[in-house]
Amino acid sequence: MTAEQLAAALQEPNLPLLHRVLACVGQERCASLLAETLALEERGGLRIRHRKKSKRRRRTTGGVFLFLVKRFSTKEERAVWR
Repeated sequence: MTAEQLAAALQEPNLPLLHRVLACVGQERCASLLAETLALEERGGLRIRHRKKSKRRRRTTGGVFLFLVKRFSTKEERAVWR
């Protein structure tokens, strides 16, 4: 899996960030997290609370993926790809 393929699957424009994520966590974990992201999207996605309003909105597919990467990465891994 390349960063370009990941970007296309996620509809994520931040290609440099995806390059860093791939280099840090590896292709296998990225593929696993992509599968989990797509499964979450099929179930309605993840919601986030808007700061200024009490309304909730859906995360983008790329946002869900990056949320999962952060959640399942070690502290050291998170420091590398920031």
